[in-house]
Amino acid sequence: MESFAFSKETKHKPTKFEVFFRTKIAEYRYILHVKQDIVVFESLDRVKLDTGRRSALFVRNGNHL
Repeated sequence: MESFAFSKETKHKPTKFEVFFRTKIAEYRYILHVKQDIVVFESLDRVKLDTGRRSALFVRNGNHL
């Protein structure tokens, strides 16, 4: 994966992705920050639709879960 080369400000910063998806029982948010071949940050959150309860299913900063 290559960095965004059109901006001098963001050329050396991580690329960030955020994905939302929903099932019948919950809504999920997946976040991924990568810089070339390195995962800088990653997380998965869930909100149960019947209760509204939010849970962090996992968080990774660098190599630490």
